[in-house]
Amino acid sequence: MNIRHLKQPMILVKNSMLWVLISLLSVAIGVSISFDIVLGLVMLAAPIGLSLSILLPHMNITHLLLWIILWGLILFSHGFINVPMPFTSIPFVEVLAFYIIVRLFPKWRHFLTISVLKRAFWLLIAVDVVVFARLVFDLPHYGLLALRDSTFAFELWFLFPAVAIGYKLGIENLRKKLRYLFAGIIIYLLSFPFREVIYKFSPVVGIRAPLPLFQYQGGYIVASGLFYFVFIERNPVIAIVMTVLTLLDILIIQSRGVYLAVLFSSVLILVLYGKTLFTRLRRLVFLVPVVLFALVVSYPFLSSLPGRLTQVSFETLINQLGTLIGREGPGSGSLYHRLFVWHQILMDSLSTPARVLFGSGLGPDLFGGFTTERGIIVRKPHNDFLEVFARLGAVGFVSWVLFILNLVVCSINLSRTKIEYAWILALQVVVLITSLSQPAMSFAYVTMVWTGLTGLWLGARVRERGVGTQLTRSKPLHSTRW
Repeated sequence: MNIRHLKQPMILVKNSMLWVLISLLSVAIGVSISFDIVLGLVMLAAPIGLSLSILLPHMNITHLLLWIILWGLILFSHGFINVPMPFTSIPFVEVLAFYIIVRLFPKWRHFLTISVLKRAFWLLIAVDVVVFARLVFDLPHYGLLALRDSTFAFELWFLFPAVAIGYKLGIENLRKKLRYLFAGIIIYLLSFPFREVIYKFSPVVGIRAPLPLFQYQGGYIVASGLFYFVFIERNPVIAIVMTVLTLLDILIIQSRGVYLAVLFSSVLILVLYGKTLFTRLRRLVFLVPVVLFALVVSYPFLSSLPGRLTQVSFETLINQLGTLIGREGPGSGSLYHRLFVWHQILMDSLSTPARVLFGSGLGPDLFGGFTTERGIIVRKPHNDFLEVFARLGAVGFVSWVLFILNLVVCSINLSRTKIEYAWILALQVVVLITSLSQPAMSFAYVTMVWTGLTGLWLGARVRERGVGTQLTRSKPLHSTRW
């Protein structure tokens, strides 16, 4: 009997199911855009269920959910975190994250024998104890605002299931998935100049206030994506194209934090990989001139596009960097206002011994009642380090900072062996810089993306190097088969 004749009916069934899935998905998306996002999410149950029936035999559901979280947060950022669970005010992404953390606990608890993860675990426990104690006092006074200010302490736990999944994937599989992830956000950000048109066609979501699902706050990640395509991408054509597109994104989103992240990451790469760079000299000599030529050729078109603050140009980039040394330029007003408010918050936080130790609490407005043109109240000082100190005091601040430094230092140490890991170094740099100038850790599209990508990479590195004294100075895993 020819076995090919037995396979043909199954292929027909799978193809038919695929077309049914596409049809159901199209209807659900149409309802989301035209009528109501909640109703659209309910209707998505059918295509999601059909998809799961096809994928589950071949895919781990927790792996799938983790990548849904990362793709959603990186692409749609503030819009994705405002997608609620149907008929509730609970963020959909927080529910998914909670499920993954709990579901994979039997897996990731084995990795707590590794010193860096053991330290991260106990430091995070210390942060959560302080946050819980503050909530006991602050929740009756500030309600949901206090809860909103405490979510970062939960989102940091995303690190641990990501480590377990990264270990399962390994370096090579992770590299392939990151290729599509970084390419997706880089291509998506090219639509930023046309965002007003896109907003009109975007589904509307919102937990506290309606807003378009399609948002663009994930631009910080392109600093990491740039070094991925410069040093890791094996196809030279793709490397050139994606590097050019990344640099175009950087000119379009006009973020001082991204400029500084690329600059500082480049300096660190020169320091850490100085000798290794000579082995990549042929690649860089070929890549750099081609990329510069492409930027020069596309510059006339770029100068006609609107950026985040003003028209796209190299002059805008230079003027923005000039604001960091006191010159006038795009965004200089916001910088001066932040410096003034930061001084006020710091003086207030140091006013009494109780505030120094335990902070002013979760929920209070720290930005002096500042309101945007759209009537949105800005409560956060655009500096995560200052905000955590002001809200939790030295007791919570020290544990939180040590948690961050623990991961950053470990990532730097483990990335020094290969220049292909420069992207994880850039990720640490851009998150630190963004946290100094934005309320980055207050939102899952930074906190969970940072812990998720760092965790995936750490897990893959553990698998690549093996768990033992060379890597962690700790005991090996009790079980590596699961």
